Amino acid sequence: MSFDFKDLKDTLNKISSTVRRNMTKYSLYLGGYHIRQMKNRISRGVDLSGAPFAPYNPDYAKRKLQRYGKLPSWLVASDSSMSMLQTLSVLSMGKPGQSSIIFGSQRARELSYYNEYGRKPRSHFGYTKEEETKLEKTLFDQVMTDIEREWNGS
Repeated sequence: MSFDFKDLKDTLNKISSTVRRNMTKYSLYLGGYHIRQMKNRISRGVDLSGAPFAPYNPDYAKRKLQRYGKLPSWLVASDSSMSMLQTLSVLSMGKPGQSSIIFGSQRARELSYYNEYGRKPRSHFGYTKEEETKLEKTLFDQVMTDIEREWNGS
């Protein structure tokens, strides 16, 4: 008994080609999804586990109040407009499937570097298992839509 796998091989090559062609689109979508989840979580004032953010250290808050007369808008958790986060965007890194989330303003980049360098990641970055599952399904649906569109010539 013998099998001809040529049709299967051709189909798998076509799927692979479609996915490779769209990798930048998929990585930009993933970055955008990540930004939306962070903004949503921060606007609710909760971390990945759903726990409220810890309040600022009283001495830190007092120093900022004295210096600025109010808590400055770039303090993310205290900023209802999330002005620093509004500058976030997704940048394609030039290679298929690679993108980066960046701050669009120089001030936001400087503050994020200062606040994150040498520290553990903030508790609102990342995904919950539920968000990851939803993202995988959404991305899979998009890949299937792209494959169907290319195969049907639309």
